[in-house]
Amino acid sequence: MGKITGLWLSAMTLLMVVAVSTTPMFGPGVAAASNHETGTIGESDIRATDAGLIDERVNTAEMQTPQPEVWVTFENTGGTAGTVPITVEVGGREVTVIGPDEATVAPDESSNVTTAYVLETSDGGYIENGEHEVTVNGEPAGTLVVGEPNITVTDHSWNTTTVSEGGAVELTVSAENTGTVSGQRDIFTIVDGKSDGGVSFNLKPDESGTKKYVHTFDEAGAFEFGTAGETQTITVGEPPSFAVTERKLNRSTVNVGEAVEITATVTNTGDREGSFEVPFTVDGKTEVTREVTLDGGDSTTVSYIRSFDESGNRSISINGAAARSLTVEAENGGGAGPPNIKVRDAGLIDERVNTAEMQTPQPEVWVTFENTGGTTGTVPITVEVGGREVTVISSTEVTVEPGERNVTTTYVLETDDGGYIDDGEHDVTVNGDSAGTLVVGKPNITVTDHSWNRTTVTEGGAVELIVTAENTGAVSGQRDIFTYVDDRSVDAVSFSLGPGESGTDTYVHTFEQTGTRQFSVGDASKTITVEGENETEAATDEDGTGTETATDEQSARFEVRDAKLSNQSVETGDSVDVTATVENVGTESGNYTAALTESNQTLKSKTIGPIAGGETVTVTFSISFDNEGNRSLAIGNAATETLAVEAESSNDGGGGGSGGGGDGGGGGGGGGGGFDFDDDSDETDNGGGAEAPAISQSQIDNGITVQVTADAANSMVTQSLNRSGPSETAPAFTLSALSLNVTNESDGFNATMLGPHATPNDMTEVQEDGVRGYVTVTSGANASDISRATYTLRLNESALPTNGSMDSVRVFQYHNGSWSQLPSTANATNKSIQASSSNLSTIAVVSPVANASTPTTTASPSNTNASTPMPAELTVSNASLMADWVRTGFNTSARAAVENPTDETVEQTLTVTVDGDPVASRTVRLNAGEQTTVTMEFKAVDGAVAVNGVSAGDLRVGSDTAQSTGGSGTDETGEGGGAEPAAKTVAASGPGFTVQLVAIVVALLAGIARLRRRV
Repeated sequence: MGKITGLWLSAMTLLMVVAVSTTPMFGPGVAAASNHETGTIGESDIRATDAGLIDERVNTAEMQTPQPEVWVTFENTGGTAGTVPITVEVGGREVTVIGPDEATVAPDESSNVTTAYVLETSDGGYIENGEHEVTVNGEPAGTLVVGEPNITVTDHSWNTTTVSEGGAVELTVSAENTGTVSGQRDIFTIVDGKSDGGVSFNLKPDESGTKKYVHTFDEAGAFEFGTAGETQTITVGEPPSFAVTERKLNRSTVNVGEAVEITATVTNTGDREGSFEVPFTVDGKTEVTREVTLDGGDSTTVSYIRSFDESGNRSISINGAAARSLTVEAENGGGAGPPNIKVRDAGLIDERVNTAEMQTPQPEVWVTFENTGGTTGTVPITVEVGGREVTVISSTEVTVEPGERNVTTTYVLETDDGGYIDDGEHDVTVNGDSAGTLVVGKPNITVTDHSWNRTTVTEGGAVELIVTAENTGAVSGQRDIFTYVDDRSVDAVSFSLGPGESGTDTYVHTFEQTGTRQFSVGDASKTITVEGENETEAATDEDGTGTETATDEQSARFEVRDAKLSNQSVETGDSVDVTATVENVGTESGNYTAALTESNQTLKSKTIGPIAGGETVTVTFSISFDNEGNRSLAIGNAATETLAVEAESSNDGGGGGSGGGGDGGGGGGGGGGGFDFDDDSDETDNGGGAEAPAISQSQIDNGITVQVTADAANSMVTQSLNRSGPSETAPAFTLSALSLNVTNESDGFNATMLGPHATPNDMTEVQEDGVRGYVTVTSGANASDISRATYTLRLNESALPTNGSMDSVRVFQYHNGSWSQLPSTANATNKSIQASSSNLSTIAVVSPVANASTPTTTASPSNTNASTPMPAELTVSNASLMADWVRTGFNTSARAAVENPTDETVEQTLTVTVDGDPVASRTVRLNAGEQTTVTMEFKAVDGAVAVNGVSAGDLRVGSDTAQSTGGSGTDETGEGGGAEPAAKTVAASGPGFTVQLVAIVVALLAGIARLRRRV
């Protein structure tokens, strides 16, 4: 301890010497000493009046010396400012305070201070494990528990003991912490005595948890799989084998245009389940494959229906072996006649494609096929963009009965020769028929204007920054433009603009400290002067004597008081209401921007008003916290009592901690469980071995049932439906597709769509006029696994009255006994509309005539305006990552700025995705006009991260041995660090700092940290 203290004091002395010798002498906000004479007022009298523990438990098993924190309130009842040392005692023994070690308090005021200490005593001793009473300057702060975690494995289980080659076994490990403090332990998994991976536990005292590890066995044999505490024999069998037999054609001779059915029997001749693809080849070219999954010994039949446009003999093979020969004859005029399938009409669903997106764009087209023949036929679907054939990825062919059929197909801009469609305008054809002009390009969003509503505010006042941007690119896009205060990022304005579109966004910043600040966006900056509430300006009498005259009172001036909490303690994730009284003590009406803050950092803000002079109003914020601990909240200058945020009464445990955040800037990398074991396999982490769900469709009376099977985890499934109605003779619209986002593991579920029909089933009508039809939706027991349902509809000409337009088309859903409008996007060119909902429910399509009546619904107020409805949905204006590189097996966090732009309270689930796959979610509830910042933790995986579709950046995950950034060159591990990306040089800036000083500080702190390690 003596060496540590000596080095620490030497470091501090060197820092003071360097700081004094470094220019400039005074930075922003630091004034030179005044030479005005000041009269003597009474002495200071400073006492600690309240104190509490921020860290109530300390883990003495950590590699580094623990540095718990306490908070203390000092009150000065004397007449002058004064400074007192901060003394912390643990169990009656004084320990070392590492900062700050003193507090300065103005006369007749109190000051809240947070300080850190170590458990080393002034006599070179150390506080023993156990429970100890803590005091700060004699004021009791609470009971500190000092100890070590004791995490032990309590159970093992394996989901199976028998698999085929290439099969996976899931090991579930349970552990419990019987120690006195929280801790982390990694349990290694082994296969035949060799380390293979591991599971990580991060548990609180008396907390238990479970973790899963999946291992894939690539070779046949018997293997011991488990942990050092217990293993299980896993028997790996030979893979399944398949045989294709009974190749048949239902006809040996067909006319041109007539269809032939080609079938074969597939048998799994092995003794284990497996999958197999059967190719169908016509005239030497494989046209289609059929995939089957069979248990050992099982058989099934596969088929392919094909028609031919020319006569002649055809060679047909199935799985490489020839089937029965087929003769195609010229039409002889007999029977019902061959099929004659042509494209009657086609159009683009997506008219613009953004090639700057991280994922490959998948635009859609719709096409109407007409069969004027007498029999059913099948034709392939070919899409050309700019005269070049591109790859069709869904609905590659269509079977059409005599009459018409509407199809939606999806394609990508990749050509068969491996090329890619260039940016620009391109004509699109489907089977040779024109579908429209596709614009391929990138957005280009730039700032065109910016303004500040004021340059002078009082302490606690807010300045509004208005930014205007324009998209001069060819396609729609989104861009976040960061705002800065004194070169520190505090937030961002967000723009989502179509081509040629302009927009404005506003950011309001509250300035809590007096002085001058640079408030910037992009290359533009404005100096903001922050004055004290009681600031005076000097005036001079005619005789030259100095007097002080109060500054002119603002026409509208506000005071905030009586800040209160709805509850003084909540669990993590639960909301608490913070209210305060706002009074306009000025003479004229004005608006007030209220800010909810914690330690001078703005959490939420909203503008209220206008408030008349002398009028008093109440402002309320709802907020929740992810991490436990005591919170000191305030609205304006009015502080609430301390809020205690406690851990949830039950949780899953495990997982790593998120990185620490800055004041509006990026935070540090996340801590937590997991290791990288240099596994060179190509397996993809899909959330515990889950596969993409299978989806099938079956026809029922007046409807369709869509069945989702297999392990549906973190997936999106889409099914074409093409249900037209309400009547077959005059269909108003077609429900062409349904997309479902599945976020939880599921054993499968189904959704049934009845209709479209003219009247609602067992529910009230959505409104009296303009209703084009309903689709009744029912779902199975596991439908709660769906996080979002997206309906794609295409309107017929009959759905649009002569004085109506696509802009007036609305989609409603019936949920919890009432109708509410869904957010939707209309396409006037092909008369299609997409609407999204957070659940499966009955929908209604409304296309009223101009000035038609509004919906008779009890839904949100946004539904009361038929011409310009506002969906009750939150807006994510900005998203960012706490760290853009995280070590393998660790957790990280995404942060999003969320706003409720509606005039009602909205509760909505925000979802974090990586490359489109959900990894975390959180439900947020905001009052009208309220905004907040939400942080969501998730296990780090490589990919593009987004929050509700708003990009947060690219995340990279790496091994702690795969990269090196230099350093001490030692082999030490386990210090919470690990490899990082190649270091970036960052120049320090600010008052009294130089690059040389920063280098000295870093070197000193590194040396102290090494000495503080406890072996």
